Amino acid sequence: MKENDFKTFFPGAHLYLLDGGMGSLLQNKGLLPGKPPETMTLESPLIVEEIHCKYIEAGADISETNTFGGNRAALARYGLEDQIENINSIGTELALKAAASHVKVAGSLGPTGHLLAPLGDLDQDQAEEIFFEQCQIMKNAGLELV
Repeated sequence: MKENDFKTFFPGAHLYLLDGGMGSLLQNKGLLPGKPPETMTLESPLIVEEIHCKYIEAGADISETNTFGGNRAALARYGLEDQIENINSIGTELALKAAASHVKVAGSLGPTGHLLAPLGDLDQDQAEEIFFEQCQIMKNAGLELV
């Protein structure tokens, strides 16, 4: 889509620049293969905060939390489902701290790792509960945008 097409489709719209990939930068900072990026929120929070700050310094208008794989179903694949509260609340707090009211912070939601029925084992109600739980934790930590 050309810029002119975008402006025609969304007249008067302001373009917002989001940050970039968190996981790839965390790998560069020591995230071990096979470990989910969300573990760095608990094990190396200063590194996560530093990455947020670098994206903001680079011009991001919106910074996303390090919670893409932070839903209960995705965390369960690593035996981390009991850390859902810590991962999402601390992940939110780190992004908000880095933003320091200069940019917006959005919660990052990723897939559960399961297909929805009838193709998979996850029904609609379960999926809604999984995402609601994650969003509620981030909201309680001060997040306003997902």
